[in-house]
Amino acid sequence: MLRRLSVVALVVALLSAAACPSFGWKFASMADSRGSDNGVNTTVFANIVNLINAENVDFVIFQGDAVTGSATDSKLSSQMDTWLGVINNLNCPWYYCPGNHEIQTAAAENILRTKVDQPLNGPAGHEEIVYSFDYQNAHFASLNSNHYGEVHKVQRTWLASDLAATRQPHVFVMAHEPAYPVGPHIGGSLDAYPSERDDFWNIMSNNDVGMYFCGHEHLYARSKQGSIYQVINGTCGAPISTGVPGTIAQYHYVVVEINGYNVQCTAKNDSGGVIDSWSYAVEPPTSISSIKMFPNNTSVSLKKQIVTAGTDQLASTFYIEEPNRAAGIKVYAPSKTAAYGSLVNVTGTLTTSVGERAINCSTVATVSTTATVPDPLGMLTREVGGGSLNEYNPGVTGGVGALNTGLLIEVWGRVTYLDTTTRRFYVDDGCGLQDGSGYTGLWVSYSSLATGNTVDPPAWNAYVIVTGISSRRTSGSNVIPVLRVRRQADIVSF
Repeated sequence: MLRRLSVVALVVALLSAAACPSFGWKFASMADSRGSDNGVNTTVFANIVNLINAENVDFVIFQGDAVTGSATDSKLSSQMDTWLGVINNLNCPWYYCPGNHEIQTAAAENILRTKVDQPLNGPAGHEEIVYSFDYQNAHFASLNSNHYGEVHKVQRTWLASDLAATRQPHVFVMAHEPAYPVGPHIGGSLDAYPSERDDFWNIMSNNDVGMYFCGHEHLYARSKQGSIYQVINGTCGAPISTGVPGTIAQYHYVVVEINGYNVQCTAKNDSGGVIDSWSYAVEPPTSISSIKMFPNNTSVSLKKQIVTAGTDQLASTFYIEEPNRAAGIKVYAPSKTAAYGSLVNVTGTLTTSVGERAINCSTVATVSTTATVPDPLGMLTREVGGGSLNEYNPGVTGGVGALNTGLLIEVWGRVTYLDTTTRRFYVDDGCGLQDGSGYTGLWVSYSSLATGNTVDPPAWNAYVIVTGISSRRTSGSNVIPVLRVRRQADIVSF
């Protein structure tokens, strides 16, 4: 008995830690180390590497212009070897994105690929130069700011998809050039392409990016554009730009400390002195599972939920589900649109109608139209709906197992009753489910489809596989499980 209690206590402790992370870790950022020692300012750069080693960071991100570069490929290769000879003295891993000085020939990017070992998950043709990675509770994306026009559009398309897919509370993006230059590059870089710059910034804003790290301007400057900090940490060796108001003209690096949902940032010069510091916190992620524990009329906000039944399938409503299939919920959304297979942010207030928890939708914003809809959970008919969760989430009458209302599910069995007037049929898989109607099996409804979306019901006594949303209805004091189909493809006879 003692051993069992110990295991339970351990599980509770682990769940508590997962719900409210308190672990701490940190990374450093720097850029622009070019100089006169075979393309590198090895003296200043090596000093800053040593200072970062003393910070005991988990890894370093480097935003380009590692070297002076050359129109001769062999010379670029030699310069990169000199740079590697310094940065590899770090006592931690590092991640790199290219600057404009490295990209001076058609072969330059391929030369860089032979020198750096970066993730290969970027868009086709840009692998290892454009990429993303996760660390602890953070997501990082790295871009190549040397490309504009249609090529840069490829990166933006990839970035939107990459950021939409992450569930990490902390999100950071890095590239060499500032989106909002403050010094010698005003009017250049992305500043010269305002529509592209705005699209890029909107993609990051819509996906809760906290900071954009860059270099290029050979100075230090921090600004906040909308909700995102732009951090120009532009020289750990390159010639310093002076005389720019509101900036700091010193060699430097930035240390970022993450502790749970809190972020502490410190910029330091090449003597280790603090030249700037700031902090912020991100909102803890909210899940469907967590909001279902709240009483009705509570205001709620959910981000990046997958639409498993859209307003293109159901009239005035849609259903959303967590990517891990932990929970789903109905959303009342008259005059609003949420398409099947999209990723959406939803705000509204909680309600209960006909025994089912739902959200009265205030706003819905589409983050992505290409989300991967989770596979339906296979269930026995007697498990649909499930037992009670708490006072706000009662199970169906006689329900067993976990509460599953709102989830995309799948059942199978024989059609035991068909009523085309009320647009319902019953499916029995041998469990002999009874809901008080006098018919055996699970009630399957196709009565609430969107305009123009019709379903031909299966034949009486046919054997079928049915996919749909676990829902419910009330009959007197009874709460009855219902499977709501969304389209003809939800019913397969065999």
